[in-house]
Amino acid sequence: MWYWLLPVAVLLYRRFRKPAANEVADPARNVFISNLTVVVASIVYIIPLELLVGFPVSNLMFTMVLASTLMGSGSSIMANYGAPQLPDAGGWRKGYKMKFQAAAQWLAVVADKSPDFSYVFLCAVFLPAAPNLLVVMIIFRRSVLSCNAFAAKNMPENRIYVRIKPMYDKHVKPREAQWKHVCNVLEIVLGFQLIVGILLPSRQILTTVVYWHFLKLRFSMQRSHADALAAWKAVEERAGPVPRFIPAFIMNRIKGWFSRG
Repeated sequence: MWYWLLPVAVLLYRRFRKPAANEVADPARNVFISNLTVVVASIVYIIPLELLVGFPVSNLMFTMVLASTLMGSGSSIMANYGAPQLPDAGGWRKGYKMKFQAAAQWLAVVADKSPDFSYVFLCAVFLPAAPNLLVVMIIFRRSVLSCNAFAAKNMPENRIYVRIKPMYDKHVKPREAQWKHVCNVLEIVLGFQLIVGILLPSRQILTTVVYWHFLKLRFSMQRSHADALAAWKAVEERAGPVPRFIPAFIMNRIKGWFSRG
């Protein structure tokens, strides 16, 4: 598992290196580079290169997707909300409590207002887990839209973007809302996939538990509640008679836990 250090090292270098004298820090450009890395790594992930090179390329690309998203989303959060302002209180016990409260307040604001927080949470859950195509698909959608928005605003005359833009406008832009809804449904499908996986030798119990708390958070947050609710309704409609085989009291307990904030 050493190979996950490579993308993290590269991204950390770009994040913390000392800029040149005439270089101006541009958080938006750093986020764009991170999202572009995600797009490229996602495409390479689905290509079975292991058959040619004999190296777990998909594992490396999966880690690259997660690490790039973490760095890009983290940079966006820091640029928009700054670091938590921790008080310099006297006394170890009193100071620790006050700093923890300040950090918790900052985190609550970020979680409620920043769309990047959900992806930081998602990547943190799956960084130590086995590669999963659904995770890549969910993150890939966001990165494609983010790259297009940045390129349209900051580099509209770029040769590569000029060639890609007509295809994006024809095939992607009219379906952005539909694509978003599909990925919201995939988040739920991923949760049930992890539950079914508990029955297999490759079970990921801790990842499953934490990820379902992620789904609960997405459902309870005001910013994402409407999208999550629509996705759950779509899943329930497609599931048809499946929930009828589960005792009513179990379903009620699950729904009650999931609906609580």
